[in-house]
Amino acid sequence: MVLRSLSPRFVLRYGSQVVGIENGSYGKVTVANGSTVSPDVKLESK
Repeated sequence: MVLRSLSPRFVLRYGSQVVGIENGSYGKVTVANGSTVSPDVKLESK
């Protein structure tokens, strides 16, 4: 399964079965320019 969005919690359902997933790190790390949290990564245009 690939989740292409961020959320503090997800609820997965399969028939009558339900499981919840909580993202405890959601919203704790802020990114100034929106690209990465690592200071070692630099964006280069080609």
